[in-house]
Amino acid sequence: MELKVSLLSYQKANNIELYQQLLDLGSQALELQSENAKLQQENVDIKKKLEVAGDIERYEGLVVTLKSDETKIKYCSHCWDSKEKLIQVSCYAGEFSCPHCHNQGVYDKEKYRAHRNSTPKFNVIGN
Repeated sequence: MELKVSLLSYQKANNIELYQQLLDLGSQALELQSENAKLQQENVDIKKKLEVAGDIERYEGLVVTLKSDETKIKYCSHCWDSKEKLIQVSCYAGEFSCPHCHNQGVYDKEKYRAHRNSTPKFNVIGN
């Protein structure tokens, strides 16, 4: 009888260790799945950035466009170069202004000159 009790105690102790190991392995498996999902998302994000980077078309006037965009929406080259963000610039009469970093410049010299030449000049008299 004594041998039977000690054998049962041994099996129960062994089972507890085995259950603990199974719980540890399950926890490790969940951590690995979570890490795997995170890495897969990072991989998708990097591929998207590389795709966009390959689609960038640079211009002399500090703006960029996307080669694949037929409408040629203009984006701030500073925002793209520093933060890899495509921030659409405001354009008027050959000039642009970035609402994010406040970068300004001329993207089309001909439009800019034509607008400046067509704008009436005012002389200020006195104070």
